[in-house]
Amino acid sequence: IALKLFQKIVAENGNSADLYNDIAITYYHLGMYDECIAQSQKVLETDETGKYMFAKYHIGLAQWALKNYDSAIKSFNEAIGYAKDFGDAERQKVYESKLNKCKKERDAAKTTSAKNAKKVTAKKQNTAKKNLKKGTQKIHAMMQLDKQHRMPGPLKGKQYA
Repeated sequence: IALKLFQKIVAENGNSADLYNDIAITYYHLGMYDECIAQSQKVLETDETGKYMFAKYHIGLAQWALKNYDSAIKSFNEAIGYAKDFGDAERQKVYESKLNKCKKERDAAKTTSAKNAKKVTAKKQNTAKKNLKKGTQKIHAMMQLDKQHRMPGPLKGKQYA
């Protein structure tokens, strides 16, 4: 409902960084992260005062939710830069906290991914070893059968017509 209301107000009043920001936040809370990013970009495009530095923060949050860690980290760093430029120590602290949490999650995801890759490789190697062992066992069994079905004595090694 809030989203439809914001969209109606934008349609009636034109471009407004305030409204785009409210829409971006609404999209974020609805889990519509790509839309949040798009609206946050509109905030940055229409903001002539620079007071909407936190649009980069919202982009970072949405990118983080999408697991686009490097993009999120870049956006958080830009938001931190804006907060420093505007002397907003409180926001800077919040942004730095989110940045650090995002980095930890990225690093954990990389570690998990590397561990999973090692597990998959080890599993494939074990499967290959088992298959090789089974194949070798089959060859030995076939050789034993072949030995059992050969003719004994003087016909050994001769071909039959």
